[in-house]
Order: sequence, then structure tokens, then C-alpha cells
Amino acid sequence: MLLVDLLRLAVAILLAWGLRPHVALLWRFAFPGRVRHRLDPGGVVPDSDVARELVSAGFIFLGRREECVGRFLERREFFVFAHPEGIFADVPAGSRGKWIPAGLYFSSFVEDALFLVTKRVGPEVVRGMYVSQRETGSVGEMLRRHRAALARWGMGLSAERAPSAAEREKLFAVWHREHARTELRPFALLSAVLCLVGAAFLVRIFTFSY
Repeated sequence: MLLVDLLRLAVAILLAWGLRPHVALLWRFAFPGRVRHRLDPGGVVPDSDVARELVSAGFIFLGRREECVGRFLERREFFVFAHPEGIFADVPAGSRGKWIPAGLYFSSFVEDALFLVTKRVGPEVVRGMYVSQRETGSVGEMLRRHRAALARWGMGLSAERAPSAAEREKLFAVWHREHARTELRPFALLSAVLCLVGAAFLVRIFTFSY
């Protein structure tokens, strides 16, 4: 019986660890205002092809940004770049070589409207003062599509203030307060189903008797 109990415990730990990203996503969906965010300015420009391409396109390195959900659920890190046009680029930390990481995104905040272009993640959304698009191409293609969206829906306007860490903080706060649930709703439904299935499986293995 001791061996069986140990196996049950091991399975429970592995399952809980595997469901951790889904629990984190549900937390983001239910409590978007409680996702912690910190941007450490300065530091060394990351050594990657994506970073070099951004710098050659006129972006400057702002620093390293960290998002935390709960104490242990999830932690994401990004390298943040900014363009004088008011465009921010968030590059997932750990990206290497010529591979463009999923989750890389460009963002701009113009006249109370928020514009995003993300690499291969999430739905396409055009709703009121929020435009979120997906792109599967290169960094240059993502940037061209972002600028096209600014020209089309932003009426060619640019950011009122130069990009800075403070402006990036504002963009983060606005996205989580007003738009996070719109973006996360399809994923939250799937995560909820997976968490329920996982919970039912845990109940089953702990209540099953030979």
C-alpha cells in the first residue's frame, strides 16, 4: 500500500505541475489587475538575431521586464525595446539564433487606443479602441503590419510622448485593466476544462481502492 500511495502522490505532483500554466492563465483571466509587473531599466542588450534586427530598425533597449502570476504559478521575462515612433517591442527572454519566438509582440498606445501585433499567439481582435493582430512572418513583416494598423485605425497619429519605461508601465496597466479578458477568453475556457479534468482525475486516483 505504501508503494501505491507514493505512486499516487507522484502522479498528483506531476499533474499539478503540468496544469500550472493553465491555472496561471485562469488567474490572469479572473484577476488581471493582480498580475505583477516590473521593468528594470538598462542592462546589456541581449545577444540574439532578433535584438540586432530591432536595433538596426531604430529601436533602443529599455531593459528587462518581468511578469509574475501568484507567488509560484508563473514568471515570464521579456527584453523591452522602444522606437522613437512610440512602438514598443517585447522579446521573450531566452530567444536565441535566427528563430523568432512565439510571443514576441509590438505595441503602441495612441490617443487612448491600444495596438498590438503578436507572433503566432492569440486571436485577432478589433474592438473599439483596441486592435490586436497576429503575424507569422519576420520581424520586419510584423513591424510593417503594426505600422499599417496605426495608419488605418490610428489615423496616422503617433504617440504623444517619447517611449519610456513609464509609458511601458502605462501600456501594461491599460491592457490588463481593459483588454486582458478579451484576449484570454478562448484560452481560459480550454484551461478551465483541462483543470476540471485534472481535478477529476486526482479525485479518482485518491478515492480508488483495490
